[in-house]
Amino acid sequence: ARPAAFLRKPFTDAELSACLEAVVEKSLAEERLKLRLPGLEAVSDHLPQAVVASDVAGNVVYLNQSAEALTGWTKADACDSELTRVLPLEILENTGSAEENDDGEKPLKERKASLTTKTGGKREIEERSAPIKTADGEMIGLVTVIAPVGTKPDKAAALGDLPEKDDFAMKEGRMPPPPARSEALRKIASIANAPQFKKLI
Repeated sequence: ARPAAFLRKPFTDAELSACLEAVVEKSLAEERLKLRLPGLEAVSDHLPQAVVASDVAGNVVYLNQSAEALTGWTKADACDSELTRVLPLEILENTGSAEENDDGEKPLKERKASLTTKTGGKREIEERSAPIKTADGEMIGLVTVIAPVGTKPDKAAALGDLPEKDDFAMKEGRMPPPPARSEALRKIASIANAPQFKKLI
């Protein structure tokens, strides 16, 4: 049934109030995330890195073409499914740093993991995740970037020269790993903070 929340009987007025507040907050976060998705799709749909976005409840709301190719999930099948079901990972190694960068933000947490694809295959991947936040700092979702281990970054893609759709067939199952500060995330932030975008919203 996918309830927004639930109560166990008997419940108090305070429990009912807290439950309703949680539902409203979740609903607002979902609406704000929906406003961000077009920008995320425009930036990451043709990236060679696999990009998956999920909401605060942990359900997938978007994945790009590279993520479809890597995981075996289509966007239609993955959306509204739990992130842990679409990206079942067995963590092998944490390689990210907990230190903050010059902007006062923590870099994307990088991990090496074993990914089980939809068809049951195993892929060793590098994974980085970062929260999707509103301008006032509220977390409304999570973006996860994944790529097979041992591949080299595509310099053209990192500089923003995105390949054509035909270039997305992964040659020998290899894709470049995501950069430490994903160019896609930078572009999303610039789009979300642009005056024209805010006016449009």
